[in-house]
Amino acid sequence: DVQGTSDNQIPEEEEEEEKEEENQNEMEVDQQRARHQLAALRQREVNLKCGRRRDAALAEELQAVVASHQTRRENATLRLKQAQVGHQSPIHPTSSWVGDTMYNASPISTSIQRWTPETKDRGLHVLELFGGIGLGVLRSALASGHQIRCYTYVDKDDVSRRIASAVLRKLQIQFPDQLPDAALLGFENRLPQNVDQCSPTFLTNLVSRHGPVDLLGASWECQSVSRAGYRQGIQDPRFRFFFNMVSIINFFQREQLSPLIYILENTYPGERCTTAVQNAQNLVQGFLGAPVLLDAADMGSVAHRVRLYWQNFLTPELLHTAMPKMMIPSPTLRWILGPHHVPTKPGHTDERPFAPWNVVGQARICMPTVVSYMRSNAYRKKPNGEPGEGEVFNLAREEWEEPNCQEKEQMMGYM
Repeated sequence: DVQGTSDNQIPEEEEEEEKEEENQNEMEVDQQRARHQLAALRQREVNLKCGRRRDAALAEELQAVVASHQTRRENATLRLKQAQVGHQSPIHPTSSWVGDTMYNASPISTSIQRWTPETKDRGLHVLELFGGIGLGVLRSALASGHQIRCYTYVDKDDVSRRIASAVLRKLQIQFPDQLPDAALLGFENRLPQNVDQCSPTFLTNLVSRHGPVDLLGASWECQSVSRAGYRQGIQDPRFRFFFNMVSIINFFQREQLSPLIYILENTYPGERCTTAVQNAQNLVQGFLGAPVLLDAADMGSVAHRVRLYWQNFLTPELLHTAMPKMMIPSPTLRWILGPHHVPTKPGHTDERPFAPWNVVGQARICMPTVVSYMRSNAYRKKPNGEPGEGEVFNLAREEWEEPNCQEKEQMMGYM
């Protein structure tokens, strides 16, 4: 009997030990879970504090900009009153004060718009602000089969205007039925060529003489947020052009009865950017909404061009569904470069957001981003003497050089 009792006690003791061990394990798990929850709460508190600091810094920066603009408007008003009473010579509408009156910009309407059959039948009035040399919005409308009733162009750079005139002549040859002479008559005289000076008076005259604007394209100056610029954000004086553009869109959306479709584009500053640039990007999205990130090399260009786009004719769902179907392989670079030009081999493999065409050790398929000025960073020799990523070797001269203008135009799909 004693032996039997002893045998029964042993399993009971083992069960108690197992229960104690299980309880201890559960306590350790609970303690670990509690530590993780506490760490998450602390991290959340730190994130909230950082967010408040960023919001406070952005609010202070915006307040300083608004105060600066208010001072400039007050000074402009004073000068105008002095001119009216004859204390000094009359003031003409220049960017020093007309631009200030357009800083009263408000977020644009991002609701999806559709042209009516009447609009398509009468032809489109296309307006391109900061038109440059590409005339991308006009090209898109023509390639989509639209008739152009009127084309209005704005760009303060004289060289860009001369090149744009030559491009328009080529487009007329390519689309003779869609782009008549009447649509281009005085195309660069319908509005002031400096966006600063495009006041509501000029915009009203444009609509009254040439009809409502149906399609607006704009790629405002990007030096304030570009990695190639000073990255001062909204403190850069050139950032005012963004407010000018928004004010112009505000005017057409407010004053016109017919729908306005817009396509806006600007540079992608990258994920690693300064606080000033990030604040500027937050401000831009506050006025325009969320953008779409796209590389032109996904659409057939032979040069990378990663940019942010805003538009109001496709829903986000439809756009994300359509984009993979629109992506086409980049054409062979050898078809574009002259027979005496040989490109460099890729120094790195392309990764998103860049279209993944180039692979280390293989022939180059896509060139770096092409800009409007010569000898940009990618198209000149590196400090160590090696050729720039975008340079080509001239077999005749046996030297590295920049692709010529015709090759650049073909890279971007302009020819």
